[in-house]
Amino acid sequence: MATLCAPNAAAGYTHYWRWRKTPEPAALAPCIEDMGRIADASRDILADDQDREKDAAVFGGKIAFLDGGPLLPGIAFNGIGDDAYEPFAFPLVDPGTPAFQAVKTEWKPYDEVVVACLIAARDHFPPDVLTIESDGDWSPDWSRGAQLYERVLGRTAHNPLDARGALLSDEAPIAPSSNEGGFRKNLLLSLIVFLALALAYTLVRKRA
Repeated sequence: MATLCAPNAAAGYTHYWRWRKTPEPAALAPCIEDMGRIADASRDILADDQDREKDAAVFGGKIAFLDGGPLLPGIAFNGIGDDAYEPFAFPLVDPGTPAFQAVKTEWKPYDEVVVACLIAARDHFPPDVLTIESDGDWSPDWSRGAQLYERVLGRTAHNPLDARGALLSDEAPIAPSSNEGGFRKNLLLSLIVFLALALAYTLVRKRA
């Protein structure tokens, strides 16, 4: 397969994503399944994170999201030999900075697999959870990845890219998952009820 190229390709061609909330396992599992199907269909140009190539490669696994967090489904791959550059890993390339992730592909052939996977990511995570950006444009730079996505998953590819500059804005901390947010909400409601009961008790005592 010929190396992906474009006349306006810039040195250091990179794709970026930013987690604004911790991904829910229920959404991440089908996302990784879609990415696995895309990677399986591209085995002839991929190696896994142990440098096993083609049919011997194992792309899926489990990772911890944030220190001490639960193990979540994940995927990792790169190109082969001279066609490798930075490894793509999702949901995290760098566990130390979940709020900012990036992979530089330098237009190597595996770039189209990275692009197809990021298109799939948008199917499962809206922009308020996951921001996706790229040095390239949806058309024509992402066209081969979009074609791969459609061929493998049988769905129409939609542009997942957010407005440029979103990743360069002031970095916000990862928001809590919905479960953690629900716990805090219930705790606050309990505190309000307790205070209301205490106030009512005090008023009754004063009247007595």
